[in-house]
Amino acid sequence: MKVIGTLLIIISVARIAMGSAMVFMLYLCNNAFKAVTSYTPSPGEFRELETENDKLKKLLGEKDLEIATLRDLVKKVNPAYRTKWK
Repeated sequence: MKVIGTLLIIISVARIAMGSAMVFMLYLCNNAFKAVTSYTPSPGEFRELETENDKLKKLLGEKDLEIATLRDLVKKVNPAYRTKWK
C-alpha cells in the first residue's frame, strides 16, 4: 500500500510539473534498469540446471506424444470395434 501511495504522489507531481505522465515514465524506466542484476550459476548449479532442463524437456515431449495419440484416437470412429472379421 505504501508503494502505491508513493506512486500516486509521483504521478500527481509529474502531471502538475510537466502536464503529463512522461516524467513518471522516465522515473520508472531509470529505476527498473538500476534494479536489474544478473545471476551466474556456479558450474555445479549449472549442471543441475541442465539435468533438470533435460528431464523437463523429456516430460514435455512425452506429454505432447500422449496428446497427439489421444487426438488421433478421438478422430477415429470406434477404434477398438472391429466390423470385419476374416
